[in-house]
Amino acid sequence: APRALSGARTSERAGNTHKYHQRSSQRRVQYQRRGGPMARKPLEELTEDEFLADLISFLQAKGRFKLAPEGCDPESFPRRTLNGSKLDLFGLYRAVCVRGGFPRSDRKKADAPKLNWTRDVFTRLANHTDVHKATSVGHDLITHYQNYLAEYEDEHPEDVSVPEAGDEPVEFERCEPKQVGKLP
Repeated sequence: APRALSGARTSERAGNTHKYHQRSSQRRVQYQRRGGPMARKPLEELTEDEFLADLISFLQAKGRFKLAPEGCDPESFPRRTLNGSKLDLFGLYRAVCVRGGFPRSDRKKADAPKLNWTRDVFTRLANHTDVHKATSVGHDLITHYQNYLAEYEDEHPEDVSVPEAGDEPVEFERCEPKQVGKLP
């Protein structure tokens, strides 16, 4: 049978939960003061560094410090690699947004075309090479998008565009791949 928590431990947990929500609320306010979702430029006008700085602030405001630790900057973020280069989150986000956004069950089928993550998305990233050997790249991209970008997309619905039936999505230029040295 599970043990009941003592009154002291229960109130300690309640206090920690309250402190966490208080800090989280403060980070959200700081995020908005630093130019959060209300003040961000349109996606088409953002540079990669501006996008990454905004994403870092967003993740930290949500308390996602495992993904965006305190003190990280656009140059060192994210610490993930794909195909030997730093994961191109900016390219990933833009490639998905111009194709109707991340597929979700709450969207109508016509509004969210099916994505081929390997053919349609990966080829638009700085991580792509013609001789890549990454066989699980589609799965990796979905996982990274869910971890880093899905909530951010929800916060910025204006970034998502749905191409008309038969039309190709308007593509952004690819960024240059960023090689990653040995990660600490």
